[in-house]
Amino acid sequence: METLRRAKRALPPGTALRFLIGSDQAAAFHRWREFREVLALAEPVVAA
Repeated sequence: METLRRAKRALPPGTALRFLIGSDQAAAFHRWREFREVLALAEPVVAA
């Protein structure tokens, strides 16, 4: 989570931030700690 926060602060305002996640983790993403905040910071991109 801290990595996403730092990346968001380092980017110019309005820049889209995305993170890569495997399909196995995407299925359990709703169980991640603070998953809503993760989604507020960055858009997930799921790799098969």
